[in-house]
Amino acid sequence: MQNLEDICREYTNTIYKYLFCITRNHELAEDLTQETLYYAYKYLHTFRGDCKIQSWLRTIARNEWYKYLKKNKSNNCISLDNIDIEQIGYNLSPEDELIRKEKIKNIYNAIFSFDEETSQILLLRLEAHMDYKQIAILFHKSENWAKTKFFRAKQLLKEVLRDEQQ
Repeated sequence: MQNLEDICREYTNTIYKYLFCITRNHELAEDLTQETLYYAYKYLHTFRGDCKIQSWLRTIARNEWYKYLKKNKSNNCISLDNIDIEQIGYNLSPEDELIRKEKIKNIYNAIFSFDEETSQILLLRLEAHMDYKQIAILFHKSENWAKTKFFRAKQLLKEVLRDEQQ
C-alpha cells in the first residue's frame, strides 16, 4: 500500500485530466481534484486493494463530480469560453471558430441531456480515452456491459444530433 504523499505525486495529474475531460473547466477540475485527494486521504484505510488505486481514485473523483452536479443543477452546460485556440492547435478564422465552438457546445449539451450513466460513459470513452475494461471497473460491471452501453450511447447521441440538424 502506498502512502498518501506517493499517491498524490503519482496520480494528481491523472485525476485532474480525468476531471477536466468531464467538466471542461480548469478551476472546477482543480477544485474537484483537491476534494478527491481529501477523500482519498480520509478513507485510505478503507481501500481494500481489489482494484487498482487509480480506479479507486477515479471512482472518488466521479462521485465528487456527481455531488457537484447535484448541488449546482443549473451548471450542467459546459462553458467553452476558456478554451485557448492556440493551445488546441487550430488556426481558424473567427467565423469558423465560432461555428466550431457552437458545434462543440451542441454536442456537450446533447451528452449532458442524457442520464448520468450514459453521459459518463460517453465522456469517459471519448474524452478521457478510457478503454472498455477501465470503464467496466469504474462502474463495477463487465467489459461487455461497457461496450454495449457505449454503443447504445453513441447511437443515441447520433440520433439527437441528427434530429437537431433537421
